[in-house]
Amino acid sequence: MKLHSLAAASGAPVPSSPVTTTPQHLFAVNGDTLVPTDLVRGPWDHGFQHGGAVAGALGWAAKACLDREHEEQLVMSRQTTEILRPVPAAPLRFAAVVDHPGRRSRVISSSLLHEDRLVARASSQWVRPRPDSAQQQSSTAPQQSDRAAARDVPPRPAEPSDPGASDFAYPRPGFNCDVFEFRPVSGTTETPGPGITWVRMTKQLVAHEPADPVALLTTAADLGNAVGWDYSPAGEPMVNPDLTLHILRYPLGEWMCLESTSMVTDAGIGMMETTLWDDHGKVGRVLSTLMESTMPLSAAPPVSENHSRL
Repeated sequence: MKLHSLAAASGAPVPSSPVTTTPQHLFAVNGDTLVPTDLVRGPWDHGFQHGGAVAGALGWAAKACLDREHEEQLVMSRQTTEILRPVPAAPLRFAAVVDHPGRRSRVISSSLLHEDRLVARASSQWVRPRPDSAQQQSSTAPQQSDRAAARDVPPRPAEPSDPGASDFAYPRPGFNCDVFEFRPVSGTTETPGPGITWVRMTKQLVAHEPADPVALLTTAADLGNAVGWDYSPAGEPMVNPDLTLHILRYPLGEWMCLESTSMVTDAGIGMMETTLWDDHGKVGRVLSTLMESTMPLSAAPPVSENHSRL
């Protein structure tokens, strides 16, 4: 979700948590339950999970379902995540089922439940590459035409930013400051308007599991709503209840660039569009629904002049 300095659900300002020992993973697995660490916490309310943690958990559940069927050759091409209600930073039961067991493609539904109440769900498409293609390898290799597009990739700055140094009420440890390293090209997660930033995931999504492209893509997809966020024309914060990640190919390496912009109508409804890059060219695209949030800000925001009207 967007990175704002927000109050708790009660409306009272929430101070940043003191810096403590940072966990090295977002979730641990206990049977059919994902047990979160403080790294899942988002800025809307420190008792709720960031949308990136939720999308990452749903992607992990879908991949685990495929792994149990020994379908390692299938690659994710799309994941649509729907956050049905605020997801608490508490143990969540996960489930994943194959809706379409095709030979060349699979559709998997994954879900997260808190105390037997559905809080988030995702539908993901998995496709089988050609047997002679480079996509059968652990990483997908860009085609020559995609390599040519690498000249359009924004250069990665040498110095990282520190969102935790701002006066926003980010939880520490928490998702916004402690899961990714940010290297902004233009804009920041603390300022409205379009933005471009490179990110590198520095923590494990699930304990004792090495990083993989699915974890990076699904966990980072919601960061576009931090990079390109804006206020509504009425000056209200915008929240995204869903996101759809379309994957052209898996990224090569640990770095990914997000180029994000929001478009908002006078009705307080809009969309966020994010282009994903790696050092070799385009990786994919993310689209999100935007709507005005009913959760209060800790301070009245100024109306941005940078937002795009539909």
